[in-house]
Amino acid sequence: MRFTITLFLLGTFFVPIFSQSTISTCGGVINTSGSTISYKLFDLISKNERCVWTVRVANAATYTLNVVRMGSWDGREVTGACISIDSEGKTEVYQYGILDSKGPKELRNPCHILVITLYSGEETSDGKGFSMRITATTGSSRVSSNSRQMVVNHEEGAIQHPPTGRSEYSDNEISTFIFIPPTNFYNSKRVTLVTFVMNSLEGTSCYDYVLVYKLRTKDRDSSWEGSQSKDVDKICGDTSYKLWASDDVIMVIFRSDGSNSNAGFSILHADLPM
Repeated sequence: MRFTITLFLLGTFFVPIFSQSTISTCGGVINTSGSTISYKLFDLISKNERCVWTVRVANAATYTLNVVRMGSWDGREVTGACISIDSEGKTEVYQYGILDSKGPKELRNPCHILVITLYSGEETSDGKGFSMRITATTGSSRVSSNSRQMVVNHEEGAIQHPPTGRSEYSDNEISTFIFIPPTNFYNSKRVTLVTFVMNSLEGTSCYDYVLVYKLRTKDRDSSWEGSQSKDVDKICGDTSYKLWASDDVIMVIFRSDGSNSNAGFSILHADLPM
């Protein structure tokens, strides 16, 4: 695979941020407890769909999922993952696998940010959508209110973190930037490039860092691949530039500790033919 990168940064499109009770779009950011994702509840899921919803309610310690209705399984699945800070201050991504049973499901505590993913493959002749209610349990979240959750499905653009108007990122952030193929459909003939450009993070000892996960889809199963134990997936203050490529979804997580904030970083992204 060979490609040349030429970026014309015309702005970035983000899927919506929701504060209402029912969300029917393919993906978005949810910030209200008691919200319901109701996506194609009685309609067929298309081939190669990719929908990602991120949930972060203020002061939420964890969440309960109540699957009201889950359409027939045929080449599609809905999965969940919790992003949290453990008792030692490390970032964890705990994956729940396929969410296919009705009724309430209490997630682990803490679960600071919840990521819901719908994935479909080439065969979805009878696969239909779902309805799921998400309720937050409040507590000591230890996560900065300045944390950002973004789901991006535009062909190209740039993200600056912290955003314009803030000279430094905050302490105790968990910010997520999720890059989905344009129009929310996987295309095996295109690739998403995500480029990290450093401004400054705290020191070189990984007190503040970036983790990168890629959505793996294989044998009708999907999961977030990546580990902070692998240097290739972890960016600290001594890395000035890094490029990742994937033909599927990429999730970038930024984590800061409780002291010594800095100027942050930029992320460039582009969808290109292989």
